[in-house]
Amino acid sequence: GLFDDDRQVLHEAVVTLERDENGDGSLETTNHSTTPAQRVRFGARILESPVDRDVGGRKVRANGRDVYLVGGNWIATDAMWRHSASRARYAAELALHAAAGFNAIRVWGGGVAERDLFYDACDDLGLLVYQEFWMSGDNNGRWAGSYDWPLDAEAYAAAVHDTVARLRRHPSLWAFGGGNELYPPASSPPRFADAAIRDALGSAASCAQPPPQGDSYYYWLYMPSSMDGGVTGGNASLHDDTYALAPKDGPYGMLLPEAWRERNPGMGLDVRMAFQPEIGAASVPATLDGLKAFVPPANLTPPARDNGPVDGVWGFHNYLGFTTQLENDDDAEQPPAYYDHAYAYTPDDKRTRGQVVAPPPPGEWLAWANAALYQQNQLLFESHTSRIFNSSTAVFFWKSQSPWPALRGYLYDWYTLRANGVWRGARRAAGNLRSPRVDLYALSPATLANRGATPWAEVSLVASWFDLAGLPVGPPSSIASGVDVAPASAARFIVPTPPDDVTRVPDDCAATVCFLRLRATDPEYGDVDAWYWRGAPTATPSYAALGALRESRGATARIVVRECTPSTTALALRTVDVTADVVVDALTQELLVFPELAIEAVDDDVALGVQIPSGEDAPVVLPGAASRRGVEVILYDHDDDPLEFAPGRRRRTRAAGRRGELPALAIVLTAWNLPEPVVAPLSEECVRRLVW
Repeated sequence: GLFDDDRQVLHEAVVTLERDENGDGSLETTNHSTTPAQRVRFGARILESPVDRDVGGRKVRANGRDVYLVGGNWIATDAMWRHSASRARYAAELALHAAAGFNAIRVWGGGVAERDLFYDACDDLGLLVYQEFWMSGDNNGRWAGSYDWPLDAEAYAAAVHDTVARLRRHPSLWAFGGGNELYPPASSPPRFADAAIRDALGSAASCAQPPPQGDSYYYWLYMPSSMDGGVTGGNASLHDDTYALAPKDGPYGMLLPEAWRERNPGMGLDVRMAFQPEIGAASVPATLDGLKAFVPPANLTPPARDNGPVDGVWGFHNYLGFTTQLENDDDAEQPPAYYDHAYAYTPDDKRTRGQVVAPPPPGEWLAWANAALYQQNQLLFESHTSRIFNSSTAVFFWKSQSPWPALRGYLYDWYTLRANGVWRGARRAAGNLRSPRVDLYALSPATLANRGATPWAEVSLVASWFDLAGLPVGPPSSIASGVDVAPASAARFIVPTPPDDVTRVPDDCAATVCFLRLRATDPEYGDVDAWYWRGAPTATPSYAALGALRESRGATARIVVRECTPSTTALALRTVDVTADVVVDALTQELLVFPELAIEAVDDDVALGVQIPSGEDAPVVLPGAASRRGVEVILYDHDDDPLEFAPGRRRRTRAAGRRGELPALAIVLTAWNLPEPVVAPLSEECVRRLVW
């Protein structure tokens, strides 16, 4: 929900229509007809969208409270609309957004208005919806196409009216947009389209009085465009808060860690831009099986290092690279210099310009790439939420899901909906409404960010460093104590300058990699941790020591299954949350890095539901510690499989339907540096709950 202490409440109305055949207004005679009863869910809320001049952009206020938006750009669940009637697919994809800490969805103007099931799920999960109509600067004149499109004004107006009438009952609906990145105001959207939208909104709320220009339009905010700022964007003098959300969006590539301390990361713009409608970068499947689902064996070779050659099949699937081009201060004849965020984890990390480095096996490259995505997106969301209502009101990730198996921009695999490094980094930063964070690349403050609706009181903040053996590097250091953080705000603390800066990479870690734990503790919520990994304090860090740790695979761990609890999620779908302790014994000589749990079948003929990580999500487990983690499995009906098109899925579904006895299921632990998966069988009672 939007607030941790104020969950969304939905109501149900039963509606019938009766026709008076006598025309006298009396329904007491038998001479009238009644339609079948229709059940309609609805909610009551007050949404406002004022422009905050102090912060520098538009914000959202729900029921009188400022709400910081962490959102995703939704394209479509499937390019061929095969999932468009799937209750389970909508529920699972949107539950993944909510579990990552998102509270808003922008339905992008290059897509469509989704089926009612989509908005029903948003209602259930407390996700605010910014619904754009069907135009984009890519083909409506700004960069291509024509300002005259769409050609059939009458059909467009009818579609707009139908869409507003259909969606208006949903309490999750926050705003309408004329389209994506439209410009200029005089031409885009076309006058007839803009008039049709305003007329539809007025018809849907005819009892309301039009508010002042630039404020909420009737019951919903209406913004003609998501971005203005001139044809290319970025010109603050050409930004109009009543026309567009922001003067610029992006960037869409991997950024160096130090870039995230900027007000507008990666843009190179000194403009006040509080509402960020699009920012994102690369993405890859979580596992090798996920990549094999759409890349043939002959084409699995990963991209070469430093922006090197990319296989044609990867290019067909819109591969977006993992490199950042560096400033070239040398002779102009030298080739460009790059920092490769994935290859930074190779054990033999060499950065000699122009050196050819053979790509690793695809499974290894995927592990490195997901580690890079974890860090990149943790920093992305921390960067914005650290400035909550100071210089930032909203951040929307581009794009949070994909309509087909692509190689850019998503939180989870298309075929299996398995969470990848993007999702894990986002959840690490946004999954808790109250969390600490620190900028390791500046003499800048540690921050306590409170996105909740109640104060975060009496908070203490302590920093601790650990080496790859899991041993402390120096004693813990106190940064603050007894701090109160107001709702929807952040408290910042100037960390002492070196050598007393407790967030500075210790000298003992400069030649390797160490982990920093920033722990916030308070009487009500207990411990809330932020974790970071760092080596030598350079702009282009090397994580070769982590790569070597993966290569040696010396970690050990065990699983203790704790609970198997049934529940429900969006659209009343049943779920089972399997929790377990991941235990690393005290005498272990190595911490456990990037642990992940999954439910798997001992044989292969079981079609399990979508799995969402739950519980603790720290990137490491220290020796002598137990980490309570879980997997929430979303169950589904036989005729509504959200993973229907995953390779081998239909065969497993048929086999499951023929089985007369219970299958053998287990919870499986994998990690960056485990020599092999750790398996713990599930009880018969738990298996019964997990299998239809």
